Amino acid sequence: MVNCPSCQAQLKPAAFNTGGFEPCPLCEKKFRVEVFPALTAPKEEIQRSEALVDDQAGCFFHPGKKATTVCDSCGRFICALCDLDINGAHMCPQCLETGKEKGSIESLDLKRMRWDKLALLIAVVSYITSFFSGFFALITMFIVIKFWNAPRSITGNTRVRFIIAFLMAISQIALTIFIFYAMFNVFE
Repeated sequence: MVNCPSCQAQLKPAAFNTGGFEPCPLCEKKFRVEVFPALTAPKEEIQRSEALVDDQAGCFFHPGKKATTVCDSCGRFICALCDLDINGAHMCPQCLETGKEKGSIESLDLKRMRWDKLALLIAVVSYITSFFSGFFALITMFIVIKFWNAPRSITGNTRVRFIIAFLMAISQIALTIFIFYAMFNVFE
């Protein structure tokens, strides 16, 4: 079966393919597990679907197996092993691969922008260079606020980078205001 990436505890099948993040029963770390449907199907169901009777349709990819559904994209008959549920639509592996290459499946998430790393990078670089630090502090704050609830990476990152970047941005704005205040008071 599937183990938790943090504590290696065996995960329950109820946490698979939920579409969201589920806590580990042992360490409470949140994770998302997407598994091939045949992994969680009962053994009897898989064995029953394998036998092909004379008057039944066979799977396009496995001619000796009984077809259980039709691919919603191409119309091919597919068995339980080939049936991939993508947001309620049944797809065969070939249509999934084609949709992945063309980018036509909107719900298929192939890569994510790490907004927390970008915000922290902008904050640190502008702090070091102090070139337009107030302007870049506002950009950092905008990124933190706008993408606070954006889907995070599946590698288990937290919002600590967002918090650090936001605090650095606030300190940069305070420092910029102090510098301008000191500059204008010197000339008076």
